[in-house]
Amino acid sequence: PVMNGAMGGKSAIGSVYAMSTGPSIITELRNVGVNVLSIESNSDILSYLDAVATETLVGEQCLLYTDDSGRTFNVVVSGGAEGLTATYNSAKATYSGIAVTIFLPFVARVLVSTVNFSFSSDYEATQAPSLGLHPGFLFCVFGIILASETSQSWLGMSLDVRGCNSVGAHVWRSSMLADYPRYTSLLCLALAWFAPFGTSGRDFLTALGTGIGGAILLASLGSRAWKKLGIPCIDKDAFYAPVLGYLMSILAGFAFPFIGLRSVTGGCGENSDDYQFPHGGSRRARQLVTIAAVMVAVTFALTDVAQVQAIFGFAWTYQGATNLSVGLWWMLSTIASLAVCSRLDASLGENAQPFLVRDETSPVGFIVPSLPKILIDPTYRGQPWGCCGAISDVLSAVVVVAVGASIIWMGIKQIGGEEDAMPWEL
Repeated sequence: PVMNGAMGGKSAIGSVYAMSTGPSIITELRNVGVNVLSIESNSDILSYLDAVATETLVGEQCLLYTDDSGRTFNVVVSGGAEGLTATYNSAKATYSGIAVTIFLPFVARVLVSTVNFSFSSDYEATQAPSLGLHPGFLFCVFGIILASETSQSWLGMSLDVRGCNSVGAHVWRSSMLADYPRYTSLLCLALAWFAPFGTSGRDFLTALGTGIGGAILLASLGSRAWKKLGIPCIDKDAFYAPVLGYLMSILAGFAFPFIGLRSVTGGCGENSDDYQFPHGGSRRARQLVTIAAVMVAVTFALTDVAQVQAIFGFAWTYQGATNLSVGLWWMLSTIASLAVCSRLDASLGENAQPFLVRDETSPVGFIVPSLPKILIDPTYRGQPWGCCGAISDVLSAVVVVAVGASIIWMGIKQIGGEEDAMPWEL
């Protein structure tokens, strides 16, 4: 394991913050029970960060770097980690699990409507909207109304299901800053919105965007439920581990959707610094699950009424099959959520550390507030592709020239009257 710091009792020794030399700071921190991971000036800092970011660390620790002059710094990850942290915290603060669970049955209605879909040239939708909901409405729901709920689902999975120590560890581990699942869903719905009505392409893009959006909603619920239930992390370095983690978060969201609600918790542990409510815990969680489940059922039933459909322009198909499948899922998932409320982790409250503060840009999740930071950009990790620098440069130049020449040649032929000319048609 990477951790080599000493653990012990905590005491308030103010002299730690007055230290000016690196070794003495690290010694004093360890003497008062702080787990310090130390990087010396002659160490391979990139390799050390690779090891720290890929290992799930338990408890609180800090990562410090001491240079040749004896100065000590907190090691933090740059390269967009700070901005991603702000985005994730904002989405997390405004997350509404109830809104997600209410809208999931609508996703099921749209997907059920694809039963008659085909790519045949004779295919033509006979009703508007052809899949029950207009793609423009779906775009607004996923992109605006549920913006926080669909934001950074991959990052949430990385932190809660794969056990990344912090946002900085996720950035160092994957270098993934963009929210690609959300972008893909919204792009499909935007293209469907402006596609010709009644075409197979429009309905396919609508179904694809809605399906991806529904998976994002389930993953956001599932990753939160995964952490609350204390399920062991999928801490693997295999290439398939991120995809496996995302699929498992979707499965957890499908099985225990109401556990992912922000208000459903197991209370606070005895060592937490949060206020201890006398009536908190699993009973309160079961009450909140019941209230949320009833709200979902009432909303689903109301939107099935013909008069409501006529007012809002809904056009459901296969209502009997949809009601049967959604009703079965609602009942089983509610029972499952109620059954596991007693397993909710009651130790998720904040614990005050006298010398460390939470910082998501640190690869271990905590820093010493009295010390400056040294920024490490993940762009420089790893080695350049290829075996020979000169050959790599030549190949890059050849590829750029070939692609550019093909596009220019296609433009010249189209100007000459060949509107359907393609680059490979010389």
